[in-house]
Amino acid sequence: METSDRKPKAPRSAEGMDRRDFIKGASVVGGSLMAHGFVVAAPGLRPRGAPSAQLTSTEQRVLGLIREDEVASVLQDIVRIPTIESNEQAGAEYFAERLRGWGIGDTMIQGIEGYPGRSNLIARLPGRQTQKGPTLLITSHLDTIAIEDTADQEDWMADPLSGEIRDGRVYGRGASDNKSGCVAKIMAAKAIKEAGVELPGDLLILLVADEEGYMLGVKQFIKSGLHKEVSGAFSEGAGTGSRIPASVPGRTSAMITFYGTNAHAGTSPRPGVGVNAIHKAGKFIAAIADAAPNHAPSPYHGPSFYQVLQATGGWPTTQTSQKPAFCRIFFDTRLVPDHDPDDVWRDVQAILDRLSAQDPDLRYSIGEIDRRPGYRVDFDWPVVKAAASAYEALAGRPPEFGDAVPQHFSIGTTDTHYLAKLGIPAASVVSPARPDAAAHQANEYMGIDPLTMGTKATALAIMRYWDFVRG
Repeated sequence: METSDRKPKAPRSAEGMDRRDFIKGASVVGGSLMAHGFVVAAPGLRPRGAPSAQLTSTEQRVLGLIREDEVASVLQDIVRIPTIESNEQAGAEYFAERLRGWGIGDTMIQGIEGYPGRSNLIARLPGRQTQKGPTLLITSHLDTIAIEDTADQEDWMADPLSGEIRDGRVYGRGASDNKSGCVAKIMAAKAIKEAGVELPGDLLILLVADEEGYMLGVKQFIKSGLHKEVSGAFSEGAGTGSRIPASVPGRTSAMITFYGTNAHAGTSPRPGVGVNAIHKAGKFIAAIADAAPNHAPSPYHGPSFYQVLQATGGWPTTQTSQKPAFCRIFFDTRLVPDHDPDDVWRDVQAILDRLSAQDPDLRYSIGEIDRRPGYRVDFDWPVVKAAASAYEALAGRPPEFGDAVPQHFSIGTTDTHYLAKLGIPAASVVSPARPDAAAHQANEYMGIDPLTMGTKATALAIMRYWDFVRG
């Protein structure tokens, strides 16, 4: 996840505003109060319609089945299975086997079309058969970022695939992002099954491939049509954090190819002869480095911004004695929540048109890859209420609601953006555990204590979800 060095500005306060009124307003206007700089903490108040903050005997029994040693052991197991932006099938098969062993036998390995070895895990814990409620989805991702070819690959203090435990933490690639989320989801389902709890509706477990890349896993899930039965989703993550945000930023990306003409590398540059595609791409890269998307920044997410994350051209595809005939760049734009991807592509096209007018040899094509618009979170969604209720039952106080000014701006997205685009409410589980994790760096780790608490919060949020659907 990228961060900006811009210093966040403090928002205006919402002093005197009752959070119940705030939540009601957010549900009507899609959280627009947040867009104008309001942030609300919620001491002493519970979401409207929440069940008792007290745990029932059934809930206590389920939470008692979630043990630190077992949670840590399963996380160690999956960290030891490399799923580095490929080979997710091995991770999916591991979890499918464990689920079957726990009595959750309705599992499926869903292959990603055109990508051998890349697969989703889909499992179902059936709900009651009479007066059955809607289906709840819990999801996380199996893939991780790379270990090799990173600037810090020599900084690991242990084998990145060891799953070593030190000082109450499991270390290894993916321990935090996002194999911990996978563990929290399946261990919560295990505890519910083991306790003999019959949920009011089906629980669908989805562990996807390629979340760190092109979102091939969630796209395959949607293509299968299984999303049509889903009424709400708990998104990736291990159930840590104490704030339910009011908005989620977005992203859009494309592969832009710039074209040249092959010629001997010794050919003197002249119009139409030996056009160097890398030089043409460089003009665009320089232009966007000095440009900013035409959209107002967010007080909570900072500005939308352009970036190039990959450039490919010339050697080894083209010999060093030949001018390169193409250069492909992966062009990425991070979007604040209200920034329409259509506006981005209009702005980018204007930059390309200006460059083309200045240079008749500048030729290109755009292959759009992704549109993940940001969205507003409605605090009346059942998934939000269930997550808040679970937090309060474990912490003795409500979570915080609303966006907050971070120390550094950052814009990240997940597979649940594709569910939100289809109108499926999605939210993260939160818990009172102290955050203890590091991701996307050497010595990635996940604290065992917060993962265990997050797993309990996940199980509790699942069990309480249908209370709000009925309400």
